[in-house]
Amino acid sequence: MSTPKRVIALGFFDGVHKGHGALLRTVAQAADRLGAMPCAFTFDRSPTAAITGQAVPLLSSVEDRVWLMRRYYGIEEVIVAPFDGMQKMDWQDFVSEYLQKELGAVHVVAGHDFHFGYMGKGNPQRLQEKCRELGRKLAAW
Repeated sequence: MSTPKRVIALGFFDGVHKGHGALLRTVAQAADRLGAMPCAFTFDRSPTAAITGQAVPLLSSVEDRVWLMRRYYGIEEVIVAPFDGMQKMDWQDFVSEYLQKELGAVHVVAGHDFHFGYMGKGNPQRLQEKCRELGRKLAAW
């Protein structure tokens, strides 16, 4: 069984506000253009809360975020990953092994302040460079 082509928005998306909406619309448009599935990647819990150990008030639950993204922005699939496992993954492995190989990402969209991977070493600039190296596209906001 082959992995479907996906265009993936990366982020936590708490509240799914207008800025998130612009990013998600970009994903839907790119997916349509590339014949791929519009997707979003998010975590099961707040990265800030997981890292600091402090309670972080959230605007929306995971279920609400998924519903909002599907209902208002045409996102067909929302991948909810466990933050505890993902925070230890090397940022390069996240891009090449997880996004590209496991999820079939052909285009990735991330906000200007998105950080990922072990110790938050992945950032939009590194993501863009790695995507280019892998022949993938990136739109950063």
